[in-house]
Amino acid sequence: MDNNIPGSTKNKVALRALVVAAIVIILAAIVYSLYSSGLIFPKVTAADVAIANCNSILPQAVVVTSGQPILFENNDGASHTIFIGGSSVDIPAGKSVSFNANLAYGAGAYGYACDGRPTPDQVIVVK
Repeated sequence: MDNNIPGSTKNKVALRALVVAAIVIILAAIVYSLYSSGLIFPKVTAADVAIANCNSILPQAVVVTSGQPILFENNDGASHTIFIGGSSVDIPAGKSVSFNANLAYGAGAYGYACDGRPTPDQVIVVK
């Protein structure tokens, strides 16, 4: 069988692969455009950290730029204090407190602990 005949199986497979690749590229361009405009996956202006209790702080890691606010939301019935990079943040029960990531040592990874625990369980990465 001649592989140069327009109706050959090899040409059909190649054409299908080309069509699939074109569809993937078009979909990627659409998603990127929607993401860039903030219509999907809105751009984050503050990093949110939810505290259910000191044993349940989510997310485990937060990445921020220097000076970006981090909103600590205390969903617990008790007040908590977060210790990070030589600073502390007091968060009353059921309240939220914003903390700017202007840490003394600049960019880097900072472990942080709740209520004076000896080892930090979470990390904030400052770019």
